[in-house]
Amino acid sequence: ERNAEFWDGLLITNSLASTLEINFDDYASATLHFPDDWTSATLTVYSWDPASGEFLPLYDSSGTAVTMASTASTARVMADAIFPSSKIKIVSNQSGNNAKAVGMTLKG
Repeated sequence: ERNAEFWDGLLITNSLASTLEINFDDYASATLHFPDDWTSATLTVYSWDPASGEFLPLYDSSGTAVTMASTASTARVMADAIFPSSKIKIVSNQSGNNAKAVGMTLKG
């Protein structure tokens, strides 16, 4: 049986310190749902490093930073490179979205 969960109210900020930690241990895919008032932004993914306890910028196997374009009133599937990570944080390059909630569907 597959796990499925929907989060309504995920805050993606322009600060690594204030962005919510997302646990991916039980999931293999995710979709982000951006609200009508979302300001277009580039999102950068950070992966938790258990050795240091810090979140580090995530790169895929070809050495490319894992980023995602985000626009209002869209749903975006998250990159496969994210799912080997135990925990991630997603940071926006726009401060205008700091108080805007994003939906997230997780499936295992």
